Amino acid sequence: MKKLVFFYSSLLLILNFSLIQAQWVQTNGPYGGKVMSIAISGNNIFAGTWTGVYLSKNNGASWEYINNGLTDLTVNSLAISGDNIFAGTFGGGVFLSTDNGSSWNVINNGLTTMHVQSMAIKGDNIFAGTFGGGVFLSTDNGSSWNVINNGLTNDRVQTIVISGDSVYAGTDGGVFLSTDNGSSWNAMNSGLTNLRIESMAISGDSIFVGTTGGVYLSTDNGSNWKSAYDGLEYLSVNSLAISGNNIFAGTWDGVFISKDDGLSWSNINNGLTNLLVESLAISGNNIFAGSLCGIFHSADNGLSWDVVGFPNSYVHSIAISGDNIFAGMNNSGVFHSTDNGSNWNSVVLKDFDVRVVTTNGENVFAGSSGDGVYHSADSGLNWTAIGLKNYGIRAIATHGDNIFVGTTGGGIFHSTDVGLNWDTVNYGLTTITISSIVINGDNIFAGTLSDGVFRSTDNGSSWDAMNNGITYLRVESLAAMGNNIFAAGNGVYLTTDNGSSWNAVNNGLTNLNIASIAISGDNIFAGTEGSGIYLSTDMGLNWNAVGLKNFRVYSIATRGDRIFAGTYQNGVWSTSLTELITTIYENRDNIPTDFRLEQNYPNPFNHTTTISFSIPEQSKVAIKIFDILGGEVETLLYKQMEAGVHSVEFDGSSLPSGVYFYRLQCSNCTQIKKFLLLK
Repeated sequence: MKKLVFFYSSLLLILNFSLIQAQWVQTNGPYGGKVMSIAISGNNIFAGTWTGVYLSKNNGASWEYINNGLTDLTVNSLAISGDNIFAGTFGGGVFLSTDNGSSWNVINNGLTTMHVQSMAIKGDNIFAGTFGGGVFLSTDNGSSWNVINNGLTNDRVQTIVISGDSVYAGTDGGVFLSTDNGSSWNAMNSGLTNLRIESMAISGDSIFVGTTGGVYLSTDNGSNWKSAYDGLEYLSVNSLAISGNNIFAGTWDGVFISKDDGLSWSNINNGLTNLLVESLAISGNNIFAGSLCGIFHSADNGLSWDVVGFPNSYVHSIAISGDNIFAGMNNSGVFHSTDNGSNWNSVVLKDFDVRVVTTNGENVFAGSSGDGVYHSADSGLNWTAIGLKNYGIRAIATHGDNIFVGTTGGGIFHSTDVGLNWDTVNYGLTTITISSIVINGDNIFAGTLSDGVFRSTDNGSSWDAMNNGITYLRVESLAAMGNNIFAAGNGVYLTTDNGSSWNAVNNGLTNLNIASIAISGDNIFAGTEGSGIYLSTDMGLNWNAVGLKNFRVYSIATRGDRIFAGTYQNGVWSTSLTELITTIYENRDNIPTDFRLEQNYPNPFNHTTTISFSIPEQSKVAIKIFDILGGEVETLLYKQMEAGVHSVEFDGSSLPSGVYFYRLQCSNCTQIKKFLLLK
């Protein structure tokens, strides 16, 4: 296989992950996003997230997005030494900033494994723990790296901590100790009954390790361990931090504190609205907890917590009623705004994965993944569980006294008494995985993820498949405009005869992986997987990109002249409808204006995925696949092609799971993107 010599340097030049879109403005929330690492230097707090690095200079009151030069935005670990900030990423290796995060440079020379899970610094020695490649050492500020695995029998290094001359590596196979800067390692597992180490912390002679089954303590440099998890047993301890006599443990059940060297632990979650805590950091009297949905701060040893996060959340659904905007969040419930997103408040269901929110006057319905359906009759002030607790809720539609709920494990349910009683209404359905429901007069349409669209004309008593003309049966979203019904998934389809026949309406869509569709007046909006939002003003005959270029847009709603977009890991964004429509009429040319490589879908993927790209002129096109080391895996496409939007399928069934890259090369462009194969 060929080695791509310029591979990683090319990434720096040609990948642009800018989150700034010309006419779109990020609302002030909802707070969230997976925070995997926190590092503190003086008054600066750095947070490594799924979408890059954030910086706060005021104890978390406000945050600045600092990703210039970061070509991999999944930041697993952070380490600071003087003016140098090091960021370890999921698949891009290590990055260095010497200007407080204003700019970053990749520093991977000698680093053969790019999944960097942990980092630690001791004087001039920088240690990088990788997932699959063991430990690497740099003695020249990251300019070069050497693997140092002598004696290390497990190469999945989750955490590294340093105490004096001792360097400890926590792996999936226990604890290893080096006293010679990594030249050699010795296993130190006597007494450890759980060898999957998630976190470590040291205070004096006490070494604490967090495992997938509680905490262990050693007072003899790791020679012997004893359990120290009374109150923590069976909990996965993701992070540990020590302040004086207090030991803090971040778990998937919140934060715990021990004041007696781990003999006993107590839960300290007051104000912690998300309990999936991934990281902890302490500065003076301030404790910061990074969760699956944002950052929390405590100034009283964990007795109380306040959210101090950034608008970096995963928004499944947006619903609007009057002045009320509701956002259904991934693992953090429902957020509510009454001022067009300037301020958001967490309403209820704070740890729930809320997949759908819908409104009907003052009635608000929220459906979660595994926790059922909830109802509020007072615009979100108070909520009541109304059943279907064991189902994954994907769709809710209301019509008069009728409520229809689509699930991922039970098909469709119907209630006429606000959820006091539910009936299963699946007769005629060939699948029970329902993605969307829309009601249009006497017709109820249900979209599925595998079997296309179904229609009921008798209030759900029976269903008929209505797929004539739909070539791809994955339907993510449905929307109705008068007698026109739109179905979106692999492209957009339109029916004008209640589903008897469908026509593809994709002209101008450079990404056919549609996650959401919404209608406002004569305007149809399509949210894509990685290419932002498209707008059609002519019933879907033509589409134009209108912003949020690199985003996954999972929900769209409008209020007056404002349109709101819920994104994956980037919160809620908003802009003026008038601006978007004006932009459309200023540019009616639907031939691609530039070379563009889209994010593959699905991603991560199992075996097969689709890669889409656009070229503005006739060109010879090559698409090649590379492994994480830059080795060429496959030439997927090599041919002369006409201007337009194209797609090609990649089959990775013969490859092992892992991070790969795909490169588009034309006569006038080269673009590269990353994808993840999971089997």
